Parts: sequence; C-alpha cells; structure tokens
Amino acid sequence: MHDGYTNILTGKINDWGLDKIYEMEDDIYGLENRVPEIIDYLKDIHFSMPLGLALRRYICEQYSSGFDTEGKCYRFSLPEKVIFTKDYTTEDYDIETDDITEYIEIFNYINAKFNTDGNGNLTIDIPKAEIRRQLRATTGCIRKKMFDLSFALHMDSEYTSKFLTDVLAEQTYNYREPKEIIALFCQSNEEFNCYQKYDELCKMFDLKSKDIVITKEKKENYTSFARKTIIQEIKTEEMLIEFLLTNITNFYMYSETAYNEFVSLYIKASSSLLPSDKKLSFEGKTIEERINVLKEFIKNDNLINPEQLAKEMLACIPRATTERIKNGKKIVSNDFINIYNGENGQDSKKVKTTELPKRITMNLPVSDRLWDLIRREKPVDRKDIVFMKFYVFSLYLQEKDEYSAEDYFIFLDECNDLLVRCGMSRLYPGNRFENLIMLSLLASNPFEMFENIIEFSFMNEPQPNLDD
Repeated sequence: MHDGYTNILTGKINDWGLDKIYEMEDDIYGLENRVPEIIDYLKDIHFSMPLGLALRRYICEQYSSGFDTEGKCYRFSLPEKVIFTKDYTTEDYDIETDDITEYIEIFNYINAKFNTDGNGNLTIDIPKAEIRRQLRATTGCIRKKMFDLSFALHMDSEYTSKFLTDVLAEQTYNYREPKEIIALFCQSNEEFNCYQKYDELCKMFDLKSKDIVITKEKKENYTSFARKTIIQEIKTEEMLIEFLLTNITNFYMYSETAYNEFVSLYIKASSSLLPSDKKLSFEGKTIEERINVLKEFIKNDNLINPEQLAKEMLACIPRATTERIKNGKKIVSNDFINIYNGENGQDSKKVKTTELPKRITMNLPVSDRLWDLIRREKPVDRKDIVFMKFYVFSLYLQEKDEYSAEDYFIFLDECNDLLVRCGMSRLYPGNRFENLIMLSLLASNPFEMFENIIEFSFMNEPQPNLDD
C-alpha cells in the first residue's frame, strides 16, 4: 500500500519522544548501547492514550459548545444547566479526580439523548460505577465493552475504529464477527446509529440464523470481499441480514489468508535452520491437505518442528526444568522460568512475570501455540503475524550482511501490507509489543537487539524481600 502510512507512523513515533532514545540519521548503530533506557521507555508505554482520557477527549471534541481559552476549560450546555470541565491536555490534569462527576453527568446525558426508547427507558444502561471506572481507566477495556461505550456515546464508525486501533491497539471491525458487522452497519448510517437498532438487528440475525446449516464451503478472500461489500453496497437492513445469512459459513471459519501467510512465514523461518531449503508446494491443495503436507514434512525432518523453532526464536527468555507428578507419572517440562510476583512479595505457583517481561512475552508464539496454529486449531492473530514477519525479516538482514535505515522502512511497508491483506489493522506504536519490534529494527542486528532487551528486562527485575 502506498498511502503515506509509513511516513505518518514515523512521524507519530517521533512525536512520542523516541528521538530521546535514538537519533537514526546520526547514529543508526547507537541503539545497542541504550538498552536500559529503552526498557524504561517501554515500561511507560502500553496504549497511545489511556481509555479514560480518550473518552474525555472524544466527549469534548464532539459535545462541548466551545473552549474558553481564558478559563482553559470546556463548556457543555445541557438542557437545564451549563457544565465546565478542565482542559484535559494540561500537564497537571488528574484523570482520577478532575471533573469525574461532571463527565459522568455528561456521559449520561449523551446516552439518554440517543438511546432512549419510546417509553422513556434507556436501551443500553451502563451503571454509574462502570462509567466512573471507564472514565478513570488508565489502560483500555475489553473489546465488547468498547462497543457498548461507542453506542452509549453515539460514535460513528470512524471514531469507533479509532478507539479500537489507537486506544485498544487492536484490529478494527472484525468482518468474521456478525455483531461487529451489524455495529459497523449501524455506526456507518446515522439513521440506524443507536443501540436499540443494533440490538434489534442482532436479535433478528440470531433468530434467522438458527435454521442455517453451516457447511465447510467458504468464500475465497472473504475479508477483502466483506470489507468492500459492507461499506459500499449494503444500504438497508434487509440487505444486511441477507449478507449475514449468505456468508454465515465464513463467520465460523478461521481466516484462510492469515493462515496461508503464517504458514509461509513459518516455512521460511524453519528452512533457515535446515542444511538445505526444502520447497513446499501448496498449489491446488485445500487447507486440510496443506496441514497434512506440513505434518508430513515435520514428521520426516524436512521441516523444523514447532518446539525446535520456538526454542530457537525464544532462546532469550530464561527457562527452567521442572518436575511434577500427575496420575502417578513424573512429568518433566522445560518452561519459562518463574518470576517473583513483586506485588504480593511471594512466589506464585503459576508462571508469572513482572510488568515488562509479561507484556512482551505473552505475545510470543511458544511451541504449543505454533502447533495449534499449524493444525489450525486456533486462529492466527496479528501478534503471530507480526512476530514471525519480524523474525524472518531479521534472518534476511543477517543473510544480506548489511543494514541501512532504508531496511526499517521496508519492514514497515511489508508488514503493514501483510496485516492489511489479513484484514488486520497496521502496526501501531501504542502497542508495546509492536513498539519494541519497531525499536529493535533500528539496530544493526534487529533480532539480537530484541533478545538483548528481553534478557536485560528479566535480569533486572527487582527481587522482593520475602521476609516482609
């Protein structure tokens, strides 16, 4: 895609203060010496803007009657009163306390204005405590709750998409989820943009879909087809329901595009560990046949198996051999090492890490997940695609044996094109995992840089005082 997104993304990264960590033009190789500084930076990043602050920004932009430059506050004209709120962009703004009562009142006013039925009842009733919690949120929320908030605040499709990608750091509307397709339809048409209509269409689809027989037949390149059809061609409720019922088989299948892209990356990553490159041909084969080919190649040692590849890719993460008895049998495992639970000041029976390692390593494809993805027992998601693309790209740079700043932009373009092909949103620096990958790509050996940061973050996690 050539729409200038890479330049926009680069500018956004610079806006975030990354220039304090590196000066790409002056010292492309200096990044390796600043690992501690990068770790401190990454610990502060999770979302581009806390959900609570993003909600307040949206409310101010869409519903305030103006900004008082002298008083540095926003003015809201409600039916029986005028409310003023502080400028949420000031450095001393406290998301925990400032204007919380006022914003709750404004939130309820907006919800009542757009989501009240003919009998005067709210069609989506969000408790006051929940509103307070979301307005104070310093991270994000679960995806379903974001859709509830979007209808309560009468967001259109553009704003909802921004919250999903920029605030939650997730993909935009999921074209394989019927209720998200219905939400997209409602929020793209002002006459349908209310929770009552959304709920009505969801119930209508649930009722009519009960008689549909789900088969294995599915549409090729469904995501691209759905994106174009829903946005450009579906204009009425009848057309929407017809589309949903006609494509119901695609909703209960995993994305073939994402699976094929993942398999391609897996083969490239595995082949690099073999004495010679074994070529696989999937031409004319079904998904089930492709899975069997992969299994056969792994079985015959013509392709590295997931456990071997995971150990190679994740060698930077400390591991420990543990033994336990289950059903009278001794089970030996070589899993990620336990990290002290610093908050509780005690060892945890479960594998836990403190903040930075946990946020990064939870996105890495361990061997069990790689097996599930190859067998198509779980869907391929964006973190699988991004990490595998990064690993393969790093192998390419090592083979090329040279590095320039241009390689960084090549990766951004290639990875973003790949994500879009899979119906996913493009790389976003508000996602800490993707931010780390983009940072690592500024080093002369990207994957080595990635490993150094991971290793350093584990080595420098504070040990709690168990006597306290």
